[in-house]
Amino acid sequence: MVQLLKRRAANERAGEMRVHPPGNRHALLACFVHVRTMEVTDNAVQMTLEVIRRIDTQTEKHLEKTLLQDIKRVTGKVQLLYRIAEAVVETPDGTIRNERTRNEVRVKVARDDGF
Repeated sequence: MVQLLKRRAANERAGEMRVHPPGNRHALLACFVHVRTMEVTDNAVQMTLEVIRRIDTQTEKHLEKTLLQDIKRVTGKVQLLYRIAEAVVETPDGTIRNERTRNEVRVKVARDDGF
């Protein structure tokens, strides 16, 4: 019913609206303003949600790109990881006793990080 009155008020010009008795005119304008306010609010919320979705998508893409760059940064990482895995299997007490492997990992990571 409110939508019907809103459409009726939207189709009338100001001069035509003045012809109506004050009670009818105020009811038509109130329905028009009420429905139009809801439409504007809904549109504003919809646009805000679209902006949030875009920001979320861009952030996700940027994060993936950054993570891939971090993974690619360490050269020879497969060999380093293999040596670390061998050292862990050899000494399951949690320490790597092979100084050469430990120093090699430190040097390569430091060199690739730009330190």
